[in-house]
Amino acid sequence: AISKWAEAGADLVLGGHIHRPFVVGLHECRASVSRPIWAVQAGTAVSDRIRHEVGNSVNVIRYQGVARVGHCVIERWDYEEEAGDFIMVESREMELSRAGPR
Repeated sequence: AISKWAEAGADLVLGGHIHRPFVVGLHECRASVSRPIWAVQAGTAVSDRIRHEVGNSVNVIRYQGVARVGHCVIERWDYEEEAGDFIMVESREMELSRAGPR
């Protein structure tokens, strides 16, 4: 499926059901994929049923304001109980196949 998604022009494959936040380059896992395609997995957004020892988190995908054309930034924001707010804990720039969102 990864090769077909890449051939079809997908840049990001978004998921969330497993409640474990991560970002991984699928093209790094499959030699047959010749262009960047990223799996962006969200954590649990707003639930008290925490899983995998990871608290509530959300991902923010930004295209505007990114320094390099043809890239986006994925920010992971975790809920910080003491602050009573979401705090950005990770920011990662990703190369896309084309400039900007479709």
